[in-house]
Amino acid sequence: MTRLALVMIAKDEAGSIARALESARPHVERLVVLDTGSTDETRRIAEGCGAQVHPFAWCDDFAAARNAALARSDADWNLVLDADEWIEGDAEALGPDTLPEGGGGFLGEARIASTIDQPGAGGVGQAWIARILPRGVTYEGRIHEQPVSALPRRRLPLTLGHDGYTVANLARKGARNETLLMRELGE
Repeated sequence: MTRLALVMIAKDEAGSIARALESARPHVERLVVLDTGSTDETRRIAEGCGAQVHPFAWCDDFAAARNAALARSDADWNLVLDADEWIEGDAEALGPDTLPEGGGGFLGEARIASTIDQPGAGGVGQAWIARILPRGVTYEGRIHEQPVSALPRRRLPLTLGHDGYTVANLARKGARNETLLMRELGE
């Protein structure tokens, strides 16, 4: 049985996935990546970093993809990262003193430090997000998906860097989020 695994969904993240995987590899026992249809070198790079990469047909639903990735993990705990995130500090929060073998009765929140380089809005934004999940917790929500659990949330002293809100990364993602938000509103 695995105590802690990294679980990630990714598509066309060749420019950043190695950074994410390498930052987590010393702290987890398994790296699980669900590739949602990359046409670049994402899959090859992830495998080169030691990840188990599984294909997934993108269905315009982030929760469905995250749940499919979580289903590939046998870990007591799952560290959920995006390819544009990395462990920036305080990784000891992922140790067995905080995340014991056998799972636990809480969702672990990490501080996400997002680099923002938008005109007139540069700097670093912060949010606390549940990213360390015990086995069995799943997600809901097509976009801006959230873990579904009655377990309490506990802020852990773990900082994740994130550069998905930079001008370059937002441009690369195009209108994907708007399309998904409109579908969600329609339903």
